[in-house]
Amino acid sequence: MTTHTHSFLSHRQLTDKHLRREMILGIYKGAGKPLTDREVAIRAGFSDMNSVRPRITEMIEEGILQESDQVKSPATNRLVRCVVYAPAFQSDLFGGRF
Repeated sequence: MTTHTHSFLSHRQLTDKHLRREMILGIYKGAGKPLTDREVAIRAGFSDMNSVRPRITEMIEEGILQESDQVKSPATNRLVRCVVYAPAFQSDLFGGRF
């Protein structure tokens, strides 16, 4: 693999990551309610939770999303997190600058 090819692939991975992140954020903004990772993945058209979990976790760590609750997943019969878009939380966190 040439340096150019490697650079192109790295750029594409970053772009894909950004696009996926924006898509996930749009799903939360449009939902208006807490969603599980599985619900987000399904709405985004993915069958693998690992397609959305890393981006969701990043946005939780950045304060864009907030864990709100836990529910029992009908698919796994286990407790899973519910996450919500948190613009009010951001406003509180940053003194109303958002």
